[in-house]
Amino acid sequence: MPFSLDGGATLATSCELFKGTGYTYGLVALDTPNTLLAVHNSTLLKSTDSGCSWTSVATIAGVDFPPALMAAPGGRVYGWSDNRQLFFRLDGTSVTYLKAPATSILGAAVDRTNSNRIRIAGEDSVIWESLDAGETWRAAETIRTAASSYYRILFDPANLAHIVVGTLGEGAWVTFDGGATWKKSAGLSTGGSVNAFNGVISPVDGNVVWLMALDLRQSDA
Repeated sequence: MPFSLDGGATLATSCELFKGTGYTYGLVALDTPNTLLAVHNSTLLKSTDSGCSWTSVATIAGVDFPPALMAAPGGRVYGWSDNRQLFFRLDGTSVTYLKAPATSILGAAVDRTNSNRIRIAGEDSVIWESLDAGETWRAAETIRTAASSYYRILFDPANLAHIVVGTLGEGAWVTFDGGATWKKSAGLSTGGSVNAFNGVISPVDGNVVWLMALDLRQSDA
């Protein structure tokens, strides 16, 4: 493919095909020192020198939305895509594609002390749990809020029973008992409808939660 550096006055031929813009997502630090993983387009990359250099580990099939990566004990990694069913496990350089219990995943987490225990929450309002690294699943609890739809479901990385749900129009809801009981977060009680789009629970203090939200009374201001 020819290219020009002078506005087209002269043309040169490239030795390689030009490729479109690539994006890197899901950067995660493993429990192995100096080891990082990330996904560039559909390529899983690994660094063992704190990001100074990277090598290709595998190609992830079916990536049509930026994936998130979750580090598990022992160097294991899980990956999933928002609002998709894509879910996979990486052991070393071996990728295993798992059948997620929800057709549209809105949140996932792995136990910090047990790499086989993972939780998934989807648009079906069910909190699913696996104790065998994603091979089989059971319905643990049901999300019960005043909202009809959800944007994001957050799991406390230090306590999988602590879950925050970002909703359409009803702000955020929280449970501390794995989903048995739910309460609306007072922090987003503005007197109007609030969309809670995304957020993160502090890995240091689970009582600290950052949320990206919109008070719909201001949406046209």
